[in-house]
Amino acid sequence: MKTYRLHCEYCGWTLIANGNDPIAKSLYVVQDAIIPGGIPKIDPETKELAVPKEYKRKKKFRCPQCGRCVTAKNVKEKNGKEDQSD
Repeated sequence: MKTYRLHCEYCGWTLIANGNDPIAKSLYVVQDAIIPGGIPKIDPETKELAVPKEYKRKKKFRCPQCGRCVTAKNVKEKNGKEDQSD
């Protein structure tokens, strides 16, 4: 199972969790607008509108102490590799 680290640089709050503990589930997720992948184009052969895919953003959470945004980062295992199992 993946382990994540949430750290607020402003106030120093830190949480290391795998997503199953109640503190991680109670965090407020900050909603972001999607980033468009480009302008829609008409395909000259099929005459259909081709809309590029949007870019994915990382989830941002609100720090429970100061209210600023924090992002989750993968925690590396002791051998130096990131945990890829799910």
